Amino acid sequence: SKFTIKKEPISSSVILNTISEKKNTKKADWVLYGSKRSIRMEEISGPELDSLRKRIDSSNSLHGVIASLRAVYNHIIDANKPTFENWCKTTKTEDLESIYFALYKACYGDVNLVGRTCIDPSENKDHNGCAKTSIINTPIDSMVKYKDDKTKAEAERILQQDTTTSNTIIKSEMIVASDNIAIAYSEPTLYTTFIQYASLPTNITEKYSDVLNGLAYIDGFYAINAEKQELQPINVKVYPNNINKTVISKLKVYLEVLKTLTPDQYNVLTSKLNNLIKDPDITYVYPKAICPECGTEMPEEEIPSVLS
Repeated sequence: SKFTIKKEPISSSVILNTISEKKNTKKADWVLYGSKRSIRMEEISGPELDSLRKRIDSSNSLHGVIASLRAVYNHIIDANKPTFENWCKTTKTEDLESIYFALYKACYGDVNLVGRTCIDPSENKDHNGCAKTSIINTPIDSMVKYKDDKTKAEAERILQQDTTTSNTIIKSEMIVASDNIAIAYSEPTLYTTFIQYASLPTNITEKYSDVLNGLAYIDGFYAINAEKQELQPINVKVYPNNINKTVISKLKVYLEVLKTLTPDQYNVLTSKLNNLIKDPDITYVYPKAICPECGTEMPEEEIPSVLS
């Protein structure tokens, strides 16, 4: 009420540049445990986050995940940051929640206000909660849950490493599908799980959804020559500038290979491939907290997805 309004306007570029110079963008380091490297993130702006939310709400789950990954990638601080596709090829799928948490930590690491709802006594008669929702300032590290002390120690060791991207090698292993066919497979990456399927026609992804889940982890097919003790690669045509055609070519070979398997062989193979995404060693929770309204201890709650 004591302020006066000046008559002379000021250039928007001047005032916005002044604000930009004063602003201190928050940053945070976090660990990608599966990929065995650390990552440095800068905070995302409110409009960017809202735009991301709208893109996710208006797209299918696959394109929603890709939109979220691009948003995260744009906020990675790395002097040697690879292209988006190469970053996805060297980042394991099991690190997806940790990637989201790195961005979350950059945004809310200093003040982490979390809405928690107290126990509802009408639903749980063993407790005397008040069912009220409160905003609780929650230490960011208390939201991290390690599988065991060994995992925590290893995560802390990885965090001490340079956050600059280094060469990451995704190793392949071999599984004998039948007497005639062996298949090379590796742990899934963001690229094999999401990116390579983004451009496929909807009719393909819907018709072969179960097969594509397994195909994401396959690196190649080999003919077994038991007499010579040799494995000969089965040719899959690669189109350097057309990932869509390359994936469809690989899919055709995979379908032909599957037709040669007995029901038992097929079940063993698909079970092996579908179980490659293991439970992560680091998960994220809402920790135990005391309700500020009634003093009841609210139990730990698992966070379905940090992205939410």
